[in-house]
Parts: sequence; C-alpha cells; structure tokens
Amino acid sequence: MTNDSETVLDKTGWALLGALQEDARSSYAELGRRVGLTAPAVADRIRRLEVAGIIMGYHAAVNPTKLGLGLTAIIRFFSPRESYARIYAVIEACPEIIECHRVTGDDCMTLRAVVSSVEHLQELITRLAPYGTSNTSIVLSSPLHHRVIGLAALMREKGRIAEDAEAGSPPESGPGAPAAPGAPAARGQKKGRELIAGHRAHSGPVRLRN
Repeated sequence: MTNDSETVLDKTGWALLGALQEDARSSYAELGRRVGLTAPAVADRIRRLEVAGIIMGYHAAVNPTKLGLGLTAIIRFFSPRESYARIYAVIEACPEIIECHRVTGDDCMTLRAVVSSVEHLQELITRLAPYGTSNTSIVLSSPLHHRVIGLAALMREKGRIAEDAEAGSPPESGPGAPAAPGAPAARGQKKGRELIAGHRAHSGPVRLRN
C-alpha cells in the first residue's frame, strides 16, 4: 500500500470500506453505527478514501438475466497479428462484452460476455473470428460472484511473506540448533566432495560410469 492508503486504512477505515462494498447506499448515520463514528466523521473518512483513489466510484449491481441476457461466457482470445489498439476497438464495438483483461500466458486477453442465447454467443464469436482465435466457456453458475476486499486478504499475504522470511533466515549457531531449509542438501554435497577427495588420495582418479 502507498503512504496515503496507510493513513486512511486503519482498523476503522477497513471496516468502513467493507461496509461500503456491501451496500454503498447506506446512509452516513447507518455506516457510523456500524463502525463507531459520527455521520460527519464517516463523510470525512469516505472523502479521504476517494481522494486516495481507494474508492473509485459507485455502481449499481445489475442482474443480466432479468435483462434477457441469461448466458454468461468467458472468452479466451488470442491474436498473433492484430495490434492491441485494433483489438480493443473491436471489443468496444461489441456491447455484449462487459469485461476485458489483458493476461499473461498463451492468450492475449480474457473477456466476459453476457448474451441471450447460444445463437447470440455464436454470432459474437463470429464477429471476433477475423481478428484472432478464441476459446469459449459458458458459465454454469457463480458460487463466488462478488467478495468484499478486506484486511484479511492483505494480512494473509503479509503472514506468508513473514513465514518465507523466517524459513530463509540463517540457522542458529550452537549444538542442537534447527537447520535452515536446504542445509541438509548442502551438507550432503560437502560430505560427498570430502569422500571423493579422500578416495582420490588413496586410489587415484575417480572414474564415473555412464
């Protein structure tokens, strides 16, 4: 996190951010009751979250099925010849595509589209076909559709980093001290070199069999 984010995301800031993600239409008074602040303090906190770029906007969550677009598809798209600017222009011209992510791996990007039927999906894929190849999956269900981004995810990552740092620290000195990861392998390699050196001293060069 940046310094600006750290100044506004204390325990209360995280609680307020979670409450807003759950229901952004909550009043300042209701939010204040949830996080233990007055309504003016909540308003000031939200303003600071917006200025810091943490809150980027407020949107309505729409059910596409109720709009006649009951089929959701994930499209992996690859174009070996077209420029990204050209591909983006094509995607912009397809209103059914509601998300576009440029990704690593064999594909150029991953798209999410909502359509009314399999025939509608086929027509969309046909529109994309002149510009590259696609691999399409139809979404059957979405057990996890929208999860609140909270402190728990960040703390889990910090905990993992701390565990990795501890695992990679040098071993304690003295008898009985626990060995660091990789130490047994290193000692085994050293012992092997000592054995080979001793063998050479007594019986000449070591010959390895293919």
